Amino acid sequence: MTNLKIVELENADFITHNGFFHADEVFGTVLLCKVFDEVNLCRAKNINASRFSDSIIIYDTGNSKFDHHENPKNRPNGNPYSSFGLLWKEYGRKYINEKIGITDSKKVNTIFNIFDRFVTGIDVIDCIGSRSQKVSDSYNIYNISDIISTFNKRWDEEDTEDEVVQNSNFIKAVYFAETVFDNIMKNTISNIIAKDELENAIEKSNGRILILEKFIPWQTNIFFSRNAKSKQILFVIFPSLRGGFNCQTVPIEFRSRTQKVLFPSEWAGKTKKELANITGIKTATFCHLERFICGAETLEDTIQLAVLALKNLK
Repeated sequence: MTNLKIVELENADFITHNGFFHADEVFGTVLLCKVFDEVNLCRAKNINASRFSDSIIIYDTGNSKFDHHENPKNRPNGNPYSSFGLLWKEYGRKYINEKIGITDSKKVNTIFNIFDRFVTGIDVIDCIGSRSQKVSDSYNIYNISDIISTFNKRWDEEDTEDEVVQNSNFIKAVYFAETVFDNIMKNTISNIIAKDELENAIEKSNGRILILEKFIPWQTNIFFSRNAKSKQILFVIFPSLRGGFNCQTVPIEFRSRTQKVLFPSEWAGKTKKELANITGIKTATFCHLERFICGAETLEDTIQLAVLALKNLK
C-alpha cells in the first residue's frame, strides 16, 4: 500500500483521530486506500467536521458523516455501525464494481452483503465490546480487533516523539489489516465462484454421496443450493491437499458443529493398518476421533468408505 501518507492537517484530504487507534478506523483506512488513488491522512485531535470542506473525508471523529460516537447509527437489523461500517456502506459497492471489476449488480450486492458480515463483527466489537465472546477463564482468544490494538504504543515504551511513534504504529496496523481485508475479500469472491461449480456437481450426484473433482468450499454453499438433491447428501468426497482423498460428513445446518451422520465408532482414531483391517479397504488412511472425516489413498477406496458408512446406518 503505497498511496497512504500521514500529513499535517493543512495538507490532508482525509482526517481521523490521533492517539490510540482501533480496528474500525484502521480497516476504514484500508478501504479508503482501496477506493482512492491517494490518501493524504492527518491523525488529529479536537476535530469538528463542520469546520471543514465536504471534499475532506473525516471518519471516526468530529461528529462527521462517518463518525458513530456523537450520533450512534444502526443497521436495519439493529447491529451498530462503527466508522468502518459507515465507510463500507458508502464505498463498498464502488470498490467492488470499479476496483475489483465486477459489473453484475446482483454479484456486487452478494459480495457486499457477505463481506459485510466481517465488517459487522468489527463494528459490534468496537461499539459494544466482545465480553459475550468469552469462551473460558483459562485462556484468552484474540479477535481481530484485539490484534489491531496490539500495534498501539505500549505504556512502557519511551515517550520521545510520541506522535511520530503512534503514526508509525498506525501505518503498520494498516498494512497488516490490508492483508486481512484482501484475504477475506478474495475468499468471498472465491466462495461465490465455487457456488456455481458446486451446483453442477450436485446435479451430477446420485444418492447421498457427493463427489468433487477438486476441493471447493462446499460447506458454506451446500446449504444454499437451489437443487433438491442437496438435502439428501450425507457425505462429500474431495481430493485432499495432503494427497489422497477425504470423505467428510455434512452438518445438519449452516455453521452447525453437529453432523447429520457420523462414521462408525470403531473407525475413530485408528492407525492406517488398524483401519484397513477393520474396513477391509487397503488404502484407508485415517478416521478422525470425532468421526466427521476419514480418508483413503484412492478415490475408489474413499467412495467405499462412504458406502460402508451408509450400510452401517441401516
